[in-house]
Amino acid sequence: MEYLDACDAGACLRAANLLSWGKNVVVPSETVYGLAGLARSDLGVAGIFKAKKRPSDNPLIVHVLGKNMAQELAHIEGLAERLMDHFWPGPLTILLPKKEGAALSSLVTAGLPQLALRAPSHPIFRELIAMTGPLAAPSANPSGAPSPTRPEHILANPPSGVDALLAAGPCACGLESTVVGIEHGHIIIHRPGMITSEALSAHAPTTILRDKEQSASPGLRHRHYAPKANLILNQPKPVQGQFHIAFGPSAHADFQLSASGDLAEAAQRLFHGLMEADRMGAKMASVAPIPNEGLGIAINERLQRAAAGGIVDVES
Repeated sequence: MEYLDACDAGACLRAANLLSWGKNVVVPSETVYGLAGLARSDLGVAGIFKAKKRPSDNPLIVHVLGKNMAQELAHIEGLAERLMDHFWPGPLTILLPKKEGAALSSLVTAGLPQLALRAPSHPIFRELIAMTGPLAAPSANPSGAPSPTRPEHILANPPSGVDALLAAGPCACGLESTVVGIEHGHIIIHRPGMITSEALSAHAPTTILRDKEQSASPGLRHRHYAPKANLILNQPKPVQGQFHIAFGPSAHADFQLSASGDLAEAAQRLFHGLMEADRMGAKMASVAPIPNEGLGIAINERLQRAAAGGIVDVES
């Protein structure tokens, strides 16, 4: 895998050329590092599924520069347009009806009629899209593992068959985008993320979808974000033999999400903490309680799915 430093002249052009040739490149974003392929290229999109070992029924998010580029791919009107105007570029993905004949690989939507679109705010990612056109880019982890938020996460476990890493330091947000659909003037949150339900409800009535099996959102149909260590959730204090991830003041934490109890800081550090547990060879990892409000809803959603199948909830 070729290492490209985004600070170096020519690094973005090299990455854009690789993508244009149907290759796959790990790219930075404000959310997490993504495994990108040209959205209109069957070769580029198939490479994403192969490298991630991603199930073929799990659709991909397509990244665009903004509303004008999105209109070439999907039908946009009313509330969707208002959400784009307010939250784009940024960590909001919107599920929209795909246009017939849109210049997209059929693999992107996994056979579904809806298309997931996002306009990222990261300047390097935007520069790439301006050079190549729309890019499909799920998180760059092997399917089911924690999402990478730093170049060293990629280097520690390079995706198989990926041609390059475009490195640009830690991701600012650390959690994936919020995914929403629109039904009869209401916003339906399919995946909680960096844009909270409170922020969305200022624009229309907003509810969180509970039955994930019915969702057309990428990244919801399978266990995800899971470290190798078994997770214990809602454990307030460290226990001997466990790697403890703290939130708030703690004298004996192995990893601190936020000593001050800042949910934005905790979100930015969450996946790094899960990967640190694996790096230290932990068999068991515990996580302190996270308030289930605001951004905490998205953090807890990631932890619940990371622990699926092996969860121990101390508080329950």
